[in-house]
Amino acid sequence: RIDVTGATNGLTGSGTIALTAAADGLTVDQDGSTTFSGSISGAGDLIKEGNGKLTLTGSSSFTGGTTVSAGTIDTTGGGQLADTGAISIASG
Repeated sequence: RIDVTGATNGLTGSGTIALTAAADGLTVDQDGSTTFSGSISGAGDLIKEGNGKLTLTGSSSFTGGTTVSAGTIDTTGGGQLADTGAISIASG
């Protein structure tokens, strides 16, 4: 599990994040807005927490699914998620 937390910090920059096993996960808990232009791969999942906006502009192939518990995940800048991962969005 990788946790990225902070009132204004979050996941930024580029590079590759490998969530190799299904038990691996990336939790981004942020109140600010950030952009990650890299890729996320593997069998793990992505969880977005906090009121901020995470913009993904790279092509990601992780298959463990995406959960938006709070805030926003934005892929309109060219970001791609795998077609096979489940997507869960909390109400509210």
